[in-house]
Amino acid sequence: MTWVDGVIAAFDIETTGIDPVSDELVQVAVLQIDSTGQVMPESWSSLVSPGRPIPPEAVAVHGITSERAAREGIALDHAIRETLRRLQAAAASGIPVVVYNAPFDLGFMKVRAARLGISLPELAVIDPLVCDRAVDTYRRGSRTLGAVAAHYGCAAEELHDAAADAAVSVAVARAMGSRYAELGSSSLDELHRRQVVWHRAWAENFASYLRGQGRDASSVDPCWPLPRSLSEIVPPPETVQLPASAAPAAGTKRPWWRFW
Repeated sequence: MTWVDGVIAAFDIETTGIDPVSDELVQVAVLQIDSTGQVMPESWSSLVSPGRPIPPEAVAVHGITSERAAREGIALDHAIRETLRRLQAAAASGIPVVVYNAPFDLGFMKVRAARLGISLPELAVIDPLVCDRAVDTYRRGSRTLGAVAAHYGCAAEELHDAAADAAVSVAVARAMGSRYAELGSSSLDELHRRQVVWHRAWAENFASYLRGQGRDASSVDPCWPLPRSLSEIVPPPETVQLPASAAPAAGTKRPWWRFW
């Protein structure tokens, strides 16, 4: 049985903007989905009160207003700790975590974990965006989650909702793993190494294209699954760990954390 056939987790966020340092969370989802596509009871999602106004341009993307976030959202500190706890639980169980455009979502969580003195858990990440660019490099058109979901025949009716996006991302990852043996038959360790290489190759090619057009390529980041700009952000010396019940069992293989 490959990762395609087992339980897969997914992580997604909605935010006040695109800067992981100066913007904030407004919605988060950590789902676990079984082999039939059903969302499992271990799944969780919530609106988050970011403690600041949500700009109109962000509201236009995800539809979450400042008033709704303040009224229905949980406290930011609690949301971050609960998210990290659930990601740790997936890691401890050896469950891969699908994160579409992983540097964005994981970048936000790395900054927030560091601010709380908590380390990111050791995740086996599957990024359908990176994989799709690699296995179908020359396909024309958009690579947004909605466009990629449509290409692989996955229903995507309510995008830019964290839980909906997370569920669709898993469906896309499974469809890709079933279609392409180089994805579905890879171990999680090998798939991670391939994604690091694939993303760097894409970034170098895209940056070269931009420079050839006389455009600025400085924002094209070759690092995955975390942005290069966050590589120096680490928890303070008094780092605290999540509860021992969520920690990996002794002897558990550390599949690829050395790459982070």
